[in-house]
Amino acid sequence: RDHLKLYANLWHNDPQKVKDIISTLKMETYIDRKVETYSLGMKQRLCFAMVVATNTSVMLLDEVMNGLDPQNVQLISHVLLNLRAQGKLIIMASHLLQNLQQYADQVLFLKNGKIIENLNNKAETKKYLEFHDSSLINDILEESNYQILPNQTILLPIDELSQDKFDSIIHILLEDNVSFTVGKISLEDLFNKFYE
Repeated sequence: RDHLKLYANLWHNDPQKVKDIISTLKMETYIDRKVETYSLGMKQRLCFAMVVATNTSVMLLDEVMNGLDPQNVQLISHVLLNLRAQGKLIIMASHLLQNLQQYADQVLFLKNGKIIENLNNKAETKKYLEFHDSSLINDILEESNYQILPNQTILLPIDELSQDKFDSIIHILLEDNVSFTVGKISLEDLFNKFYE
């Protein structure tokens, strides 16, 4: 509690908001214990709460989801979405790509200190057919522009297919009982594409 009050005071934020932050992040059961007794997840929530307590217009976060269970990842994600809705600029380094896709407007992939991809996550509308059975490549993808990722995921851009070709591919996948998805490329797939 003292950590949160200190950060609120340093940034001239209302110390009364600390109670709301503790409640929102479900920290009531341990907030008054010594930090040295906290689990990694509790410490992560405290660090995130300290940033929220500043109420700054720009927030810089590093691996805020590290050490959190799925329930707390969703809790932090919900708070991040609320902060974004309030007009906060949130810059975050993260390796949890699946969750990042839910709330990030823009995603930068870095390699060797350089930006190798700048993805406008909100504007990305290109759809892909994704499946994992490479034995079907010769049967259905002979003249199609597709990619095979290092994890053997096959990505086929749908907007480059005629409706007949798309229908034919779907028919073959269904006949052969091959699981597939249709949607935007996932950040995990982009990661695999750029870091092969």
